Amino acid sequence: MGVGAHPSLRWQDLGPPRPEWAALSGSGFKFHYTYNARAALYQLLLAMPRSERNTVLLPAFHCTTVVEPALRAGWKVRFYRIRTDLSIDLEHLQSQLSKDVAALLVIHFLGFPAPLEDAHRMSREAGCYLIEDWAHSFLRGPEPAIPGDQGDFALFSFYKHAPSFAGGGLRLNTKITWPLPSQISAGRRQSALIAKRLLEQIVDNSSGSLLKSGLQKFERWRVRMKSRQNIASETSSENSIEPAYEFSDRLARAGIPWLSRRVLLATRWAGLMEARRRNYAHLAQNLLENQWMRKVHTALPPDVCPWAFPVWMSARAEQDVQLRARGVPLFTFGEVLHPITEQSPAAVRKDAEDLSRCLLLLSVHQNLELTDMERTARIINDFYQGRN
Repeated sequence: MGVGAHPSLRWQDLGPPRPEWAALSGSGFKFHYTYNARAALYQLLLAMPRSERNTVLLPAFHCTTVVEPALRAGWKVRFYRIRTDLSIDLEHLQSQLSKDVAALLVIHFLGFPAPLEDAHRMSREAGCYLIEDWAHSFLRGPEPAIPGDQGDFALFSFYKHAPSFAGGGLRLNTKITWPLPSQISAGRRQSALIAKRLLEQIVDNSSGSLLKSGLQKFERWRVRMKSRQNIASETSSENSIEPAYEFSDRLARAGIPWLSRRVLLATRWAGLMEARRRNYAHLAQNLLENQWMRKVHTALPPDVCPWAFPVWMSARAEQDVQLRARGVPLFTFGEVLHPITEQSPAAVRKDAEDLSRCLLLLSVHQNLELTDMERTARIINDFYQGRN
C-alpha cells in the first residue's frame, strides 16, 4: 500500500451512498457545496454587499488561499496576530475591528477550536460578520458532526479528510437577503483529471497486480513523451509547473465535482475520525521532545478530529528534508505567506513568519496504521538522538 502525507483513495472507500453523510449535512442549516474551501470563501465574498465596510480581517498566519479569494472578490484585507502556539492575540484582534471591517475570519487551526466566544462577542460589537474557517477539519466529536454553528458562516474543505481530491462547502447560519452567485461546472478537463488521479490512487493502494504494473508502465511512458515534447518546444520545467496555490477563477466559481461528492457519500466518517485520533494520540505519547523539536498540541480534546500532528522545529528547512528522506509522512502549512502580509506591524509579521518557518505537520490520516505511527515516532526519536 502507498503511504503518503495525505489520504488517498482505496477500494474499500468506494461503494453505495451511506446514511452518515446525510446525517452530517442535513442538520437544519443551509449548505452550499463548492469546488473547495477557497471557492466557498470566494463565492461568499463575491456576493456579500459592499458599503463603507470594505475590509476582511484575516489571521496573519495563513495559507495564501485564504487571502487571494478576498482580494479577487474586490475586498481589502487586514491581518490580526496569531501567536506561535497558534492561539489568537485577542487584544490585537480587538484593536483591528474598526468600522471598515465587513467580516472577521477565524481559522480553527488543525481542527482545534479557536475561542469563538470572544471572537463572536467582538464581531457583534463591531457590527461585522463572523466567518469560521474549518478547512483543516470539518468534523467534530465525540460522535461525528459538522461544526461551524457559532459564526454567521463556516467554510469546509472535504478532501483534507476524505480522499475525494476536491470538494468544499459553505454553511450559512444567518439569513441573508442577497443571493450567492450561480455556480459553473469545473469543466470536462478537470473532471477527467480528478478521475485519473483517483484511479491512480486506487491502483497505488492495491497489492501487486497486472493492472497496477500496466498502469505504472503507461504512466512512465506518458511522462517520457511529455518530457520529449517539452524539450522539443524549449519549454523549461520551471514554466511547466503550476504555482502551488494558483487561483483559478473557474474553479473558484464551481460547485463540487460529481465524483468527489460520490466519495463523500460513501465515506465511513466514524471510522475515519477514530483512526485519526488514534494516530494522533500515539505520536503525542511516544514522540520525544528535544532542543530542536517540541510538540505544539499534546492534549487531544474529545471533540477534535485532527488534520495532522503539529511540531515546532527550529531548523525545519534542514530537518524535514532528512526526515522525509527516511520515509516520514509529513507536510507544511503556511510555508508561503501572502506578500500583502508585509503591510502588517513588525510584531504581527514576526510571529507569522516564525510559524511559517518552523511549523511542521506529521500525517495522521486514516490510511496510516498504528504500525506506521510507531515507525514515524521511532525514526524521529532516533534521528534526534543521533544529533545529540
